[in-house]
Amino acid sequence: MLAMIAGPHSPRRKPQVNAMDQVFGTYTTAPFVHDHWEEVYVVSGDLIVGNDAQGQGGESFEAPTYACRPPGVHHGPFKSERGCLLYEIHYYDESGKSPP
Repeated sequence: MLAMIAGPHSPRRKPQVNAMDQVFGTYTTAPFVHDHWEEVYVVSGDLIVGNDAQGQGGESFEAPTYACRPPGVHHGPFKSERGCLLYEIHYYDESGKSPP
């Protein structure tokens, strides 16, 4: 389970900063996709990306780890063996340019 512990999520208004806490032993079962940029920094713990619907498998990332996801990119599902603290920034590109 991901729990937001700081910051509202409304990237259309302005860039948003969120601190997310993933409780150890929990997992998501489907990939995520959204229409805004997302930058994620694993502050502490472990984050496993790409597990199956039963929470098995995936690639493990330990703190400190950084990821940047452009709009439209499928990412996840996620899980954590020991729990983790994520620092996330969500925003829209106002330049009108397409992502690389």
